[in-house]
Amino acid sequence: MKRRVGVEGQLGPVAQVDDPHAACRAAARVRIDPPAAPLEIESRAYRGALEIFGNTRRALTVVNELPLEEYLRGVVPNELNPAAFGQLEALKAQAVAARTYIQRNLGQYQREGYDVCATDACQVYFGVLTEDALASQAVLETRGVVATYDGKPIRALYSSASGGVSEASIATSWASEAIQACRH
Repeated sequence: MKRRVGVEGQLGPVAQVDDPHAACRAAARVRIDPPAAPLEIESRAYRGALEIFGNTRRALTVVNELPLEEYLRGVVPNELNPAAFGQLEALKAQAVAARTYIQRNLGQYQREGYDVCATDACQVYFGVLTEDALASQAVLETRGVVATYDGKPIRALYSSASGGVSEASIATSWASEAIQACRH
């Protein structure tokens, strides 16, 4: 199953058009299917297909479509830095949390033409060039593992900047579902 990740606003200009407003109003989409090597745009490289189209904000949206496990290889090292937290088990926990998050939030941006965004509003995704061997191993070793409660993916929220404080805020910040899932 492939995931569509919106990378709008991160790539800078990706196409030159004479009348950008006309291009954004048009329903035209440009799709670049994956070659053998990752596709490069400015200082980033992406696996999978890229699709470019105009959006309602009169800008271009770039969507990277790729299999979930490949997507996670570009998320895990950006959410939990392997250089700072180089323990495989910590990275495995991050891989499960990231996989669970996308399973729960699949289609969150359907109206925009993709599943999830590529920023810290969803999950930070920078593509191939930020992949890390240990983080990729964590993704591989947890392949398909999703945290569930009552048969559904939990609300797997996490923050790379919480300073380690999370337990005290669970009861006041998150729904009771998160508390029940943690207690079992």
